Amino acid sequence: SGGRTYDYLSAKYLPANYITLEGTRAAHNTFLKVLIEQGAIGLVFFILFLFLNFKSLYFILNKNSVGNKVFIHTFALLIGLSGFWMSAIFIDRVYFECVYIITALTVYFTNTLNNSNS
Repeated sequence: SGGRTYDYLSAKYLPANYITLEGTRAAHNTFLKVLIEQGAIGLVFFILFLFLNFKSLYFILNKNSVGNKVFIHTFALLIGLSGFWMSAIFIDRVYFECVYIITALTVYFTNTLNNSNS
């Protein structure tokens, strides 16, 4: 197992007519692909990773000291993360950079909020 192993191992189990237009095979579900490539422990960590992002964004939204601009940006990140979560059910987006950019911005806003309160 490991990253991108699905692309190599699927050739043994899927017929050639299942290849997509780009010439690669798709799991059609992010969580399934994480399970196949990283195992059950990897899937738990991936879901925990997404859950902690939601929790951090929700925490920022519920802070009374957050300004209007930070609130709007945080809400937009929450919507973006929700969109990723929904699309992950129907398409494979493990290696899609958007969720990691949202995570970096979540960490930035959380640290900014913590530093402004201390």
